[in-house]
Amino acid sequence: MTLQKVETALLYAQDILSGKIVSCELTWLAIKRHFDDLERVDETEFYFDKSAAQHAIDWFQHCRHIEGQWAGQIIELAPWQLFCTAMMFGWKNKKGFRRFRTAYIEVARKNGKSTWMAGLGLYLMFGDLESGAQVYSVATKKDQAKIIFNASVKMVKKSPELRKYIKSRTNTLSCDLIDSTFKPLGQDSDTEDGLNVHGGLVDELHAHKSSEMWDVIDSATGSRTQSLIIAITTAGFQRNCFCYEKRTYIKNVLNGVFQDSTVFGIIYTLDEDDDCFDPDVWIKSNPNLGVSVLLDDMIRLSTTAANNIKDKVNFLVKKLNVWVNSAKCWIDLIAWEKCSRKFSIEDLKGRECYLGIDLSKKIDFTAVAYLFPPIADEKEWYCFVKYYYPEDNVLQREKETKVPISTWVEQGHIKLTPGAVINYGYVVDDIEEMSKIFKIQKIGYDPYNANQIAFTLDDLGYEVKEVRQALKTLNEPCKEFEALIKSKNFIHNNNPVFNWNASTVVVVPDRNGNYLPSKGKSADSIDGIAATLDALTIAIEELLEGVSIYEKSDHIIF
Repeated sequence: MTLQKVETALLYAQDILSGKIVSCELTWLAIKRHFDDLERVDETEFYFDKSAAQHAIDWFQHCRHIEGQWAGQIIELAPWQLFCTAMMFGWKNKKGFRRFRTAYIEVARKNGKSTWMAGLGLYLMFGDLESGAQVYSVATKKDQAKIIFNASVKMVKKSPELRKYIKSRTNTLSCDLIDSTFKPLGQDSDTEDGLNVHGGLVDELHAHKSSEMWDVIDSATGSRTQSLIIAITTAGFQRNCFCYEKRTYIKNVLNGVFQDSTVFGIIYTLDEDDDCFDPDVWIKSNPNLGVSVLLDDMIRLSTTAANNIKDKVNFLVKKLNVWVNSAKCWIDLIAWEKCSRKFSIEDLKGRECYLGIDLSKKIDFTAVAYLFPPIADEKEWYCFVKYYYPEDNVLQREKETKVPISTWVEQGHIKLTPGAVINYGYVVDDIEEMSKIFKIQKIGYDPYNANQIAFTLDDLGYEVKEVRQALKTLNEPCKEFEALIKSKNFIHNNNPVFNWNASTVVVVPDRNGNYLPSKGKSADSIDGIAATLDALTIAIEELLEGVSIYEKSDHIIF
């Protein structure tokens, strides 16, 4: 066996590491991780088996392109695909089984994802020689799951070698020699139970609204010694999704925040300060630039994108693999993410604080925002939000929104109150506790359905004030809030519920450019943002007397 292709993969990796090939930081970190692990093999239970890596790569000699200008030709993996394949199948533990049990690969469209995955699916089914292997291409709908599966079927038909051993039946590829199968699987499939998964291929994970199908596959790998689930995806238009959670986890692994030796991850995207219209950076998102991704086509699309915001969003997401917010949404989530910072309640002890309360209307959350103006000559406003939800409604709300409310409860981001409606006594009790830590100045609230809690807080000695949910009242705070985020002077603690709120809020402008916050759709939630705007409204009135925070933060000292 020649190791030529593995050496090509490692040369590619070295060129990334040295800067000879331009890459983003996340790609660089993924490759550095490999070389760091090589230096530590004597200290860990893992080693890199070049022969195993080459075996998986050599499999593609039996796989042929199924369409386009290369139809019928043997597939030659690109250097980046060689590297990823070598990593997934070459790293092993001391027992000789594969190290990586899951893989997350993120890259722009048209970089050869589906063809590559179709070949890997066949390898997991037959080339791996796993007796009784069950391999699945996975999606939310079976028709979507068939994209990779059908590519594999066509690949078998075009390969004389594979046709000898692999038979195609309705929605099934099978190899009687080792009793293995390859099938498409979606939420609308006949069964998701009784699976014994050796391989799972999850295409375009960003399209999954929840972790349901991932969980189905992942939970069915327990009896396999070296199962492998591969998620390959392009960025999406909403960060409030399971895929982005997975991406965040991979980023933390690559940055050394988390230690997880069983997951392989690599992300091809732009760096934060890159100019998306600069052709020199496009290779960061498109490792196949000049092969399956044509430079002339990229130039054409970038020209269109420069003149139309909708086209720019599509260009960023699909062609440059950059996660962006929906064009309809208000808050720039890239700027929002840059505003996140770790801080504790203790860090803010003794600070002046303004509260905003947004009470629930049956199915919504109750949110209390704690907003802290800058001190001394600082410019930064700190904010955290406490959320409350009725315990009896959690399962139904999770079903409607596809967001992990139960997980957020377990993580301490949401407090449940008994019954089917919020008991506002819990809210008042928490405010009383917080008043022992912070200097609560005023409490702003939406008067709709909130008179009782306002009376209670007033009786307890707090200064409470109505914040009418109208253009006249909220237009200026909305614009101040937007300016604070853009200038990175609004600091939040990366609460996932708050992040969800930020990703779903839209604004409804009038003819003069004034606007109010609103939910994008009925299942969305903006309660934390609404509460924050209530707090900011009363803070502006008292501290700034209508002067722009953004313009005057250099001059006003609190």
